[in-house]
Amino acid sequence: MLRWAASSGGGGGEPYAHITSLGPLPRVGWFAVGREYRARTDRTWELTTWAICAQEPPGLEYVYAQASPQSIAAQSLEARCERGTKLMAGGGGIYGDADGEVILAVARPTVTMDVFHVKGTVDFSGFAGKWTINAYAICAAVESYQEPGTSAGNALSPKAAGASCDHGWRPNSVGFLVYGPDATVAVNDAMFPSAMTGVATAYELPLGQPAGAVWHVSSFTICVR
Repeated sequence: MLRWAASSGGGGGEPYAHITSLGPLPRVGWFAVGREYRARTDRTWELTTWAICAQEPPGLEYVYAQASPQSIAAQSLEARCERGTKLMAGGGGIYGDADGEVILAVARPTVTMDVFHVKGTVDFSGFAGKWTINAYAICAAVESYQEPGTSAGNALSPKAAGASCDHGWRPNSVGFLVYGPDATVAVNDAMFPSAMTGVATAYELPLGQPAGAVWHVSSFTICVR
């Protein structure tokens, strides 16, 4: 039986490891990639992924987009659902950075729920090489909406943000957004700690945050029925 799968991944080793890519393995599962940030830890760390599986919904489609490699400070990309379908889940990733210097800063649905938006940002130390991003969208003829959550904006680290689906809706994926000066924060976890709630956790990067700098993380739980 064909099945769709959508979820998120996370790892340990914070704040020295962060998620650089996550997305679907069409009709079989979900993947995530974590990178150690500039080799600044001797700690043991791990990466875990989860998949939510079910019978294939009507109109299921996997959409993939990829940008051209460039040597620039930031790149954005969108994967767009076909007309008549809605977003069930999404993902994206960073490729080409040698040592975790590019942050996956945004991986979230748009308010129209037919586009998944991804943004990568070079960290505060800079990266001279060429790098690229990709974006994924899982779309189907379903009803869906997003439930956002945002952490406090202050100088503390780590921070987490979460949101739960309304009654009668099921959580299917969780996106995120991090905001901090000069790409100094990154997401370490994007997951479901409970059956109805999606949560994203972010940390300051080592030696990167100006003293007293304010930053926050937002999560976006995609709810489907």
